[in-house]
Amino acid sequence: MIAPTSSPPAPVQALIAAGRRALHGSCAGVPRLTGGEAAALPAYARRHGMTAFLPHAAAVLDDGDAGLRRAFQQAARDHAVEALRNTTELLAIVRHLTHAGIEFVVLKGPVFAAWLYGDGGMRRFVDADVVVRQCELGEALRALEQIGFVRRIPDRGADPIYTSLGAWPLTRGSGLAVDLHWQLSARRFPMPCAAAEVIAGAVPVRLGDQNVPAPAPTDAAVLALLHAAKHVWYALELILAMAWLTRRDDIDWPRAHALLRRAGAVRAGAAGLRLASHLFATSVPRPFAGEIDSPAVCALVTYACSALCLPPDTFASRWLERRAHLAAFDRARDRLQYDLRRLLEPTALEWEWLRLPRLLTPLYAPLRMVRLAITPLSGVVRRAMPAAPAGRRTPRSGSSLSA
Repeated sequence: MIAPTSSPPAPVQALIAAGRRALHGSCAGVPRLTGGEAAALPAYARRHGMTAFLPHAAAVLDDGDAGLRRAFQQAARDHAVEALRNTTELLAIVRHLTHAGIEFVVLKGPVFAAWLYGDGGMRRFVDADVVVRQCELGEALRALEQIGFVRRIPDRGADPIYTSLGAWPLTRGSGLAVDLHWQLSARRFPMPCAAAEVIAGAVPVRLGDQNVPAPAPTDAAVLALLHAAKHVWYALELILAMAWLTRRDDIDWPRAHALLRRAGAVRAGAAGLRLASHLFATSVPRPFAGEIDSPAVCALVTYACSALCLPPDTFASRWLERRAHLAAFDRARDRLQYDLRRLLEPTALEWEWLRLPRLLTPLYAPLRMVRLAITPLSGVVRRAMPAAPAGRRTPRSGSSLSA
């Protein structure tokens, strides 16, 4: 194993130790934190999706740090309350879709946590990812509208924006949001299998007082590996989840490798498993052992370490994200397709910039090129303008194109 090129901040090292402690029962070399580093640990834990593991980080505190121990406990309690509230909403959604006769699976969130960790409250989540067959998309949307969900972009003229993403974002007041998927990922990313295949092989996962349909173990492992790569392994819990996956005996790793090879994303899976091995002292599954030292995987590990070192409220730059995404593709044609789709496919930003009537929605693609060309220019113009006097605002054009 090659160590990361830069040492993570001390709070991240403490969270790595907490993850090892949760996974193995004990760990050596727990870092000692300064008062400021220990005080920052709850913020780092939230940024890394590791708040539920804070009790395992108590070993980094001195005996006299009673105030910090209480802060750790309070952060863990707040996380548990939030997870319970969102899980209650999710179960109500699951019951409604089940009674409507719709076949679906729930990805990530508390269902994945209940299956992987044995506790649905171990992961933070703010929305639910529900996958249905494309032929049942309209019926599922109507069922969710019956209980108050609305499209985040209400006009059907925005459909072309979400066609490439394969999901409709739905909201309901300030409650749990739902991403209603008919594809497992956006078209620019690897897709190892179709949504219908995952739904057909779904298994029940006990969450609260009911069973929730979830991807079968091998499908869940593949999707977790690809999801982490999509987010450049930015959150430590994404890597800890992979370490936990390697400890399970219900995952067919040769099949997982074959699915990733079919998708052209073996590099992505190998990089995640190598990170899990290095950070959390787990073994790399045999089918991936021959790929973890390849130059492409080494580059991906470097990108991941850069993302892991970022402080709270700071996200990976789009350039780091693009480099990591391109390096994660096994095939040159997929790298080319990714760049073309990233450049040309319209997003919600185009809809917010200029809301076109439904008949003109094919213009969103060229409109995106115009927006990408104008936005940097408008920033240059704003920087060149003299500052407005105190207490006054700089006038802005009323045109919808001034952004």
